[in-house]
Amino acid sequence: METRFYRKPKTENPVLVAAWPGMGYLAKISAEYLRERLDADMFAEIVTYQSIIKYVDGLAELSFSRHRFYEAPDANLVICVGDDQPVTAMESVRLAEAVMDVTGELGVRMVYTMAALPTGYKDVPKVYGIGNSVRSIRMLREHGIEVMRGEGGVSGLNGVLIGVAAKRGIDGVCLLCEIRYVDVPQFESAMYVLKALTGMLGVEVDLSGLRRRAEEVKLMTKKAKTSGERLGYVS
Repeated sequence: METRFYRKPKTENPVLVAAWPGMGYLAKISAEYLRERLDADMFAEIVTYQSIIKYVDGLAELSFSRHRFYEAPDANLVICVGDDQPVTAMESVRLAEAVMDVTGELGVRMVYTMAALPTGYKDVPKVYGIGNSVRSIRMLREHGIEVMRGEGGVSGLNGVLIGVAAKRGIDGVCLLCEIRYVDVPQFESAMYVLKALTGMLGVEVDLSGLRRRAEEVKLMTKKAKTSGERLGYVS
């Protein structure tokens, strides 16, 4: 694992939004859209190596993943987006620690992640929240976000990160949004979870791009059901 800084960031005491691919590609779609809309610039990345080499015409090289850090100084925001999820629990914790090391140098004061909740909702997806502290749970309620009841778990880095943040005394929230399909990009859910997230951040973002993509997926889904085709990834 390597951490590479390409320039000194301008942001001080920022809020961190972090995302890695998961069910319905919800978290990564949301974070990438937020990054693009805020015109955030990359300043660092963490490179994690995999236990495989790739070769082209016999020439081999190490296989690696990139976890990039972007900053939007006007919003006092740092956004981390990863290529993929680590394979093991230990690797997830190590990467989460490295992410917190990078943002800890900037004085990060709050961490937000997003995760999918497969329910096959009927009308519109609902957003729930979990927090890593009493204060973060209070924040969720103050913004009208229902806190998850009972017992459950959030697998992968989108969950692990706020647990690691708690160990460092940093408040964290994971926003869970209902999705219909786990293997089809859930743009509608991304729109709703970003609406909740930006409301908590106090940042205005035009969500019309996600709305258009959501309509495209609905049309694709309707055609697939009519023709009996199998649903698949839509880029």
